[in-house]
Amino acid sequence: MKLHKEIIIRIFCLSLLVGFSTFTLLGQQYFKENWKKTFEGNAYYIVTPSAENPQEEFIVERTSGWTRSKAAGIYKTQDLKTGRLIFFRENGDTSEVVNYTNRKKDGFATYYFPSGNISAKYLYKDGVLNSEEFWNEDGSVQPDKVGANTPPDYYRGIEFFSSDISRMLRYPEDAKMKNIEGRVALSFIVDFDGKVTDVTILESVYPSLDKEAADAIKKCGKWIPGKQHNQYVKMRFSIPVIFQLPAKKEENMFKSYL
Repeated sequence: MKLHKEIIIRIFCLSLLVGFSTFTLLGQQYFKENWKKTFEGNAYYIVTPSAENPQEEFIVERTSGWTRSKAAGIYKTQDLKTGRLIFFRENGDTSEVVNYTNRKKDGFATYYFPSGNISAKYLYKDGVLNSEEFWNEDGSVQPDKVGANTPPDYYRGIEFFSSDISRMLRYPEDAKMKNIEGRVALSFIVDFDGKVTDVTILESVYPSLDKEAADAIKKCGKWIPGKQHNQYVKMRFSIPVIFQLPAKKEENMFKSYL
């Protein structure tokens, strides 16, 4: 009887160990860039177990706030802490391969041009960048390491962007007659070639004010596109445009000319 109980206890303990050693992700989950769980609006990664191997392969979508990228990746890992994350372009070609140990980049992180040539390679040790190398699309070495990762810049300099917006704004007559003021929040994308696209109203005030703010953004000149990993990339900006009638004396980020 005593032996029987001992066997039962050992089997029970073994089942606990097996249970705790197996990582299970139930459905879609949200993670920060450091692979710690978070809520949807704060997520950098949206992760779903793969249908083929739900305990060792996870489908990963990258996101910025509420906006998902079109490309997806596969994280080959047993615990979402240590493994290899591979992202693919929409056509299925590999765009990047990053290795992680205990939620930190560790080893090589490699990025590829659409042609398949390497654009950048970083060497990490326990999350710390040790070295970096960059190449141009023709395979030649890119010696400008600073220029390989740069944000977009307005063609006249970012300091002139707000003044150019102000110069183009006109207060719509219908809004002026109704004494309507407010703050229009917009976002836009600077494309691979520096064009402004996808101008979106995030916070509306009044139809004519919304349209005037969006039109002013579209009329601004081209941008110098940004680079990540020595590749030109799209980047989204968010800005407020404030409409205020002349009787108000508060300072604004953008002044509307009548």
